[in-house]
Amino acid sequence: MDPIGARSRSRRSWANRSSRPTLYVVVLVVGLLGAACAPTIRVPVFSSASPQPSAGTPSSAGPSASTATPSQAAGAQAVAAFVARVNAGLSYHVAFTGTATLSINRLPIVGGMDVSGEDFASSFTYDYHHDYKNLGTIPIQIRAVHGTGYARIGSGGWQTLKGYSRDESNAPFAPVRSPADVLLGQVSRAGGRATYLVSIADSILIHPETIVGSVTNERVDTTKLDVLIDDAGRPISGTWHLDGQARVDGQLQEIVYDLKLTFSKVGAKISIARP
Repeated sequence: MDPIGARSRSRRSWANRSSRPTLYVVVLVVGLLGAACAPTIRVPVFSSASPQPSAGTPSSAGPSASTATPSQAAGAQAVAAFVARVNAGLSYHVAFTGTATLSINRLPIVGGMDVSGEDFASSFTYDYHHDYKNLGTIPIQIRAVHGTGYARIGSGGWQTLKGYSRDESNAPFAPVRSPADVLLGQVSRAGGRATYLVSIADSILIHPETIVGSVTNERVDTTKLDVLIDDAGRPISGTWHLDGQARVDGQLQEIVYDLKLTFSKVGAKISIARP
C-alpha cells in the first residue's frame, strides 16, 4: 500500500507488505470455501486516508468572533471544549454497527471500542452469512497500549504489530490536535439541549485489511467522520464512512464502509490492558 498523505499531520503507513505477519485460521481453511478461496487472515495496517474533498481544509473551528452568530459562536466554544477534552486524554466507549460493502459482497459489522487517551481496544465482527452460509461471523480485535499495537483475528492468537506508532491509531478522534482539525457544521437542538455537528478528516476506525478472504492491495481513498457533540464538547453519536478499493481474487473492487456510532461512558475511568 502506498502512503497516503494526511491533512494536518504526517501519518506513517506500512508499505512493506512482506514484513507483515500473516495469520491462518485452520477451521476456516478446511472445507468451508474450498482451496481456491480459503480465507487468508492478515494483520491490519494502520494507515491514513487522504484529505476530505467535501470538508475542505478549515483554518479554524468556525467564523471569527466579529462575524459569528450567537449559535455559531456557541458552536465554536463547543468545538474548543471538545478539542480540549481529546487533548487531555478523553476516555469513552463507542458502539458501532453497519456494513462493509464490496462490489459483490456485503458484510454486516457489529462492534465497539474503548478509548482512554492514546490507548484503545477495538472488537468487532464481520458477518459472512449473506455470501457464505457456513462461515458465520469472524471476530477481529485490535488494541494499542502504551504505544504498542496488537491484533487478534479469528481464533488465532494475539500478535504484536511491529512498527506501530501512536500516529496510526484507530481511535476515532486520533487526528484531532487543534480546532483546525474539526469542521463545525449544523447547529441544532436535541432533548432540550444544543448540539453541534462536527466533521473530522483522516479518521480510520476499521481498515479494509481486516477483511478475511483472498483480498489484496487494499487502499483507503477517503473517510468522513461526523459527530454530534453537546455544549460541553462531549460526543453523543455519529456516522463514519470510508471509500476505498481492493482486489478480491485478483479482481479490482470498490470497498465502502458505513457505520453508525453511539458514544457512552464519556469521561469515565476506562482501563485498557495489554493482551
